[in-house]
Amino acid sequence: MNKKLITTGLVASLLTVGGANYVLDSVLPVQAVATQQQGKQLVSLGASVTDQQAQQTLQLLGVGHIPASNITYVDGNMVNRYLNDGSNASTTVLSSAYISEMPEGFGVRVNIVTPENITLVSPTTYQNAAITAGVQNAQLNIATVAPVTGEGALVGIYALLENEGSLNQQDAQVAQKEIQVINNITNNTQINNTQINQMIKEIKIAIVNQNIQNNGDINIVQIVQQFADENGVSNQDVIDELIKYFEEFKETEAASTEETADQLENSIVMSWPEQLASLSEAKSADEILEADRLDYTDQDKFHPAFQAFSDRLYQLIEQDAPIQELYGHTFVFEKMTPNLTGDEKRALNELRTVMFEYIANKDTQPDQTKTIWTQTLNDFESLKTTDPTLAEIYQRIANASGYAPEAYMYIDLEQDDKEIKVSVRDESRPDQPIVGTYVYNLETDEISEVDSATDTLIPIADTFDFNAVYGVNVENNYPAQPIPADYTIPGYTPESSTSEEESSESDEEETSSDESETASEELPSSEVPVEPTPEESQPAVEQPVEEDPATELPEEDATSESSPA
Repeated sequence: MNKKLITTGLVASLLTVGGANYVLDSVLPVQAVATQQQGKQLVSLGASVTDQQAQQTLQLLGVGHIPASNITYVDGNMVNRYLNDGSNASTTVLSSAYISEMPEGFGVRVNIVTPENITLVSPTTYQNAAITAGVQNAQLNIATVAPVTGEGALVGIYALLENEGSLNQQDAQVAQKEIQVINNITNNTQINNTQINQMIKEIKIAIVNQNIQNNGDINIVQIVQQFADENGVSNQDVIDELIKYFEEFKETEAASTEETADQLENSIVMSWPEQLASLSEAKSADEILEADRLDYTDQDKFHPAFQAFSDRLYQLIEQDAPIQELYGHTFVFEKMTPNLTGDEKRALNELRTVMFEYIANKDTQPDQTKTIWTQTLNDFESLKTTDPTLAEIYQRIANASGYAPEAYMYIDLEQDDKEIKVSVRDESRPDQPIVGTYVYNLETDEISEVDSATDTLIPIADTFDFNAVYGVNVENNYPAQPIPADYTIPGYTPESSTSEEESSESDEEETSSDESETASEELPSSEVPVEPTPEESQPAVEQPVEEDPATELPEEDATSESSPA
């Protein structure tokens, strides 16, 4: 039977479109997506998952107790209803999503929990498409158990929205097409994914505003051309594709409501690595202090920590003091407070920008700060892909110590049985770069600091005390991922395993020696041929292994598919 493997919804999907089989990688570990009922949590699971896969997926998504009535199973017929791709009842679907509504003003956030398994679609692309489909004020966490490209990830969200009675079928199809358009632009222009999504966002906002102000009288060609020129897009085929797409977008429900513009403003916010890449200006302390200061006193919009960070920043600048600890604390705060609004995320970028301008002015070499900060950010981002468990350990150490791996180098990694030891290095302090050494216990999840004088372990709390430093309380709402008790760092072999191997080798040597002695005693004085047994005279026949239907790919996919989805 010809089958297709689809991990859709918020997992991965192998879809057939236009008669061609290809894999749509869409594994979204969705921890929270806003539905129309505030606070409601929904789960989308692929109808083909085994009980074990379902439990594994739910654990990845961070799902605790949830009523069975809040779980939707996505099958091939459902996929075909949304994407019209030829999927049917025999299609294997392993899609999963955990969706939870967030407060007004939150926007739509996407967290790819398993970034190593999403090979094409970015979080911002998902945000843009989800908003087009009608999602509002929602957190979407994305994850998958296998590498996928990501195009089909929204199918699970569509299913959940439909069950809630808040899905427009046409809008869902336009949203799905948007992912293809963004990918096409990425492949045919020199601008990066961030710029593309920002451009898509601005075009949408302009269309929404004109649609409301002019009662639907919109000049799509003029709007698209304006933003294409501003973003350096000159490829006429790309411009024509954008015009065609936005002619369809203007007919969606999303294009006719102010809420869409608000969702886009609160959702599509440039990440700090992206903003750092665009920075170049250095400013003296006097220039910074003479300019208008960052003001986050409006606690209806900002967590009290923002004004505390701002006050400390200007205090340090006035004292001509280092700001590295403050810079690192902003990342720890961000991890402990995952539900920041768009305004708050922009505020973090503003704070870090002033920090960059201040430190860059002290550089002895051009772009020294930018190089170090970028490398540190990239190293941790890479670790989250190559060794997510070790990245999780580093993050827990950071949440306890205040030394964020986005701002500090974690070096000299060691393991002794269940204890993982690592030192934290501050590149801004060449004379005394090591600021602390910490041990994480795999069995107890306890974090300890190594006393450099006595080499003893001092247990520390798992939450950094912001109140002691800034006078504000910060709750630790970090969505921790499970850490296996048998995890080992790269290159480490447990002593017990080594001993067992040595013991086994010793036993084999003794057995071999005994057998040799016995054989020498029983052998005749002259060599005689030995007749093989019937079993020995026939070649061994290896029995075929039944393939798991959940992972079986169609024969044509095995040859035509260049990458999993």
